[in-house]
Amino acid sequence: MINTRKISDIFFDLDHTLWDFEKNSALTFKLIFNQLNFRLNIEDFLFHYIPINHSCWKLYRENKISQKELRIQRLLQTFTLLI
Repeated sequence: MINTRKISDIFFDLDHTLWDFEKNSALTFKLIFNQLNFRLNIEDFLFHYIPINHSCWKLYRENKISQKELRIQRLLQTFTLLI
């Protein structure tokens, strides 16, 4: 028997499936820092940002922080440690 139903949508998670999220975000931060002449070592920034980002995402998945708080807190916490 032939299936005549058409697939209209396919959903999948891109992060860590089709792209390397950490590498992509590192390259993006490096580009932004360079464009803004921001004098901060990208490796130092990422050393702190990556675990903070993971922690914030965990809190978001647990409904303990909002999407807005996630976006703000991961950067605020990182820069607070570095400045």
